[in-house]
Amino acid sequence: MSDYWLFDWAGSKIRDGGSCDDIGPGIRPQTLRRYSRHYCVEPCPEYADWLDARGWQTFRLTALEHLRIGGQYVDALFLLDVIEHMEREEGEEVLRLAQKAAGQVIVFTPLGFYPQTYTEGEPDAWGLNGGIWQTHRSGWTPEDFPGWEIKVDPNAHEGHGAFMAIWSRP
Repeated sequence: MSDYWLFDWAGSKIRDGGSCDDIGPGIRPQTLRRYSRHYCVEPCPEYADWLDARGWQTFRLTALEHLRIGGQYVDALFLLDVIEHMEREEGEEVLRLAQKAAGQVIVFTPLGFYPQTYTEGEPDAWGLNGGIWQTHRSGWTPEDFPGWEIKVDPNAHEGHGAFMAIWSRP
């Protein structure tokens, strides 16, 4: 089984709304739900250029920079295959700030630490120069998300496992 069923499950849980922050989309913005205002927050210059060239509204910031600046409240904030690329402390702060910035926060990440390392200048899986942004720096488990709705797929990520976590403002 692939991790796609987790995305189907998440899609059924996400509330309708007009705006989202799509944090760290790389070159694949989220497609779980459509929004009239879909903001991509992408720190990798080459990925941001790719998004800009295809008409996405892109902020060239890290998740933490974007959330610390604050700004407009969004209906949903997506962190899909993103949080594992941050150091643990940064990821924890991102999650805390995300809950203040959005009506829902949707996280998809490997189950625990999943090794993935790139070096500066090494091409990523898309053949672009974002390899350094693809290095995994932390591991997460469902226990790190108390009070969130969680679904786990132990077979995702080539058998390593992954999970989806959704926090919803009451």
